[in-house]
Amino acid sequence: MRRARGRYAVFLGDDDLLIPDRVLHCLSVLDHDRNIGMIQAPWLLIDEARGGVEMGPFYHIPSETRFTRGDFASMTQFIFDFHVFPEFMIVRSDVVRSSVSGSCPFIFWAFLFTARSLARADIVYMPQPFARVTAISADSRFQQGNRETMFKWDDYRGGVEYLVSLFQNPDVPLERRTSTTDKINRFMMIRQKVALKLLIDAGYWAECCILYRRISAYEAPPLSFEQFKQVSQMAGIDVATREAIAFGFGPVIVDPAISDDIVALLKTEHRARLVRPPAGEDAGGEPRAYLRLNPAFPEKLRDHDAVFDLQDYLAQFGAA
Repeated sequence: MRRARGRYAVFLGDDDLLIPDRVLHCLSVLDHDRNIGMIQAPWLLIDEARGGVEMGPFYHIPSETRFTRGDFASMTQFIFDFHVFPEFMIVRSDVVRSSVSGSCPFIFWAFLFTARSLARADIVYMPQPFARVTAISADSRFQQGNRETMFKWDDYRGGVEYLVSLFQNPDVPLERRTSTTDKINRFMMIRQKVALKLLIDAGYWAECCILYRRISAYEAPPLSFEQFKQVSQMAGIDVATREAIAFGFGPVIVDPAISDDIVALLKTEHRARLVRPPAGEDAGGEPRAYLRLNPAFPEKLRDHDAVFDLQDYLAQFGAA
């Protein structure tokens, strides 16, 4: 964005599309009022796997809303009220130069860039999207947006905390701080539950288990007992499989006592490294990794082989 040479800059994912008439409307608003440095809008979610079916905007706001330069309190309350993600933006080039950089640790970049921009100019939020964004891809590769939602959600907390810090006076009474903390936690509960669903769908079982525990620290557990039992069992199996794979370059030999139904719940790239016994000839005497459920497996074990006992890993996640 800093290398953009036009009067305005907009970023666009490689599987997304702009909505031309809405972009032109936003540019007209920016052209006619130089106090506005940025326009934001929700993005229209698209299901590419179903031929580009529209799924609706990512968030909804009731009307066009403007925040004057430096009004961090009002914008933060707006973000809390409507669960706004300040991500799709059209930015005046001079604002870009003073707001956008590559270094933004512990915070989701969009919150940081938006906060810096509001320090320099007004920001307008439009209710109508100006971009069509792929939510469900027909491409087999993993989407960056989904990856961020699953693994970078803690940075969203950093984003709203950063915004709050810009207007909350150090002398604010404890009662008001508690109220703000509650708002941050409510915002994060939504994001964590979305992350949990995506992690389950993608088979990241260990991450699911830990995230479930973190959510449960604030409110009623988001999964039933039976659901969590399966998640915790799969978490143990998932971690054992990962560590067995990391042991060497060869295949991981799976105990016959581990059912195909269980193996099918592991990620595709992990399943590709698993084989059933016999594993073929012991070419070159290479060390082997065994994923074991039955203590009698394997029948023969050499000193330089490794055994990964599922019972040990299940116990780590309380599933033994």
